[in-house]
Amino acid sequence: MRLCKVSIEKIIAGGFPEPLSRPSLTRKNAWYQQYLNSLVQKDIKEISHIEHIDALAQFLRLLAEQVGQITNYSELAAKIGLSRQTMARYFNWLERLYLVENLPAWHRNHHKRLIKSPKVHFVDTGLLCSLRQITPTQLIENPHLLGHYLESYVFCELKKQAS
Repeated sequence: MRLCKVSIEKIIAGGFPEPLSRPSLTRKNAWYQQYLNSLVQKDIKEISHIEHIDALAQFLRLLAEQVGQITNYSELAAKIGLSRQTMARYFNWLERLYLVENLPAWHRNHHKRLIKSPKVHFVDTGLLCSLRQITPTQLIENPHLLGHYLESYVFCELKKQAS
């Protein structure tokens, strides 16, 4: 798969206006990190009374590793050392803050669609790339990774168009 450099840069940049105005990837990443810290350390902590705030940040990073893939909450819970129910609750908070979203499975057969697991996507690929410290070179050199990130980017763009 060949994507032009501009498309890959759009995946890395994401859609938040503030980081788009930053001149370098380092400064964009700094903005995203500050944004995430503000959400996790202040907003989520205040409104949800989550006890293991560090585990939530770790969960977010693990979700970033599984973007565009079926998410196994039991596996993630085991990695972090919390229950599957806690992971589901954490995911719900991340959805409420418009950081992540589940994309329901698609199948022509409606019954199979209900059985299949959804895929997780971040609502902004710039945030996703910042969490994983992904560079354009890494996307170019890893077609598998590029496929997941491109899928997430298209998901984000279609969501914008639909709203």
